Amino acid sequence: LGLTTNQTGFALSPLSLGLIAGSLSFPFLAARHGPAAVYRAAAGLYFFSNALMPQLTSAQRLGALPLWASVVAISLIRSLGGPLGFPALAVLLNAALAVGERPRGLWNGIASSCLAAGRAAAPIAVGSVWSLALRHSGEPLESGGARAWPWPVDYHLPFYLLCVVSVLCGLLSLRFPRAASGAVL
Repeated sequence: LGLTTNQTGFALSPLSLGLIAGSLSFPFLAARHGPAAVYRAAAGLYFFSNALMPQLTSAQRLGALPLWASVVAISLIRSLGGPLGFPALAVLLNAALAVGERPRGLWNGIASSCLAAGRAAAPIAVGSVWSLALRHSGEPLESGGARAWPWPVDYHLPFYLLCVVSVLCGLLSLRFPRAASGAVL
């Protein structure tokens, strides 16, 4: 999008509103709908924000107002996912462990380790896909450059891969034990 440093800061500012709103609304939503439903909603928010993100270039062509309205909307949608999804997952994990006679500390440790591994590996993987997609987007590079790839494997690819991951997480959440899905805070 070619944003300046100040514009990038402005584009990130709605994230704080979403973090506050998500954190304050999680207990109410989880008590009313259950943590499994809240987790699925968070996966849906990630899906929609990642699906809409590459469309910002189209909004930019329409002018400044459509671009900034789109940036703020996508930032708000994206920022609600974390404070809704992560606590819901923690509640579901603890409730699933309470269903059986499993060592809760061991499984919480394993879950934390998997989360840390995912947080370490995901930026590397998505950054590599992003770099590869950008290398093959648009015009070929001047010095014996790479051939341009068509949509959706151009710069859209990393966002659509994240959409696939969001859908898979939402579908996997359907396998939560029934007792855990209705867990009460």
